[in-house]
Amino acid sequence: MHHARLIFEDTPTFVQVPRELQHRKTEVIFLTLDDETTTEVFSEPLNSQ
Repeated sequence: MHHARLIFEDTPTFVQVPRELQHRKTEVIFLTLDDETTTEVFSEPLNSQ
């Protein structure tokens, strides 16, 4: 199993998917580390562009 953990001090608009994870069934989780309150939760899958 391949995995990657990326921590950003200032998250960019787009996040590059590591090459070894591309074109595979993959789970992506976005978790803020500086604030425990979340104002918006995405319950629907986001469409890839």
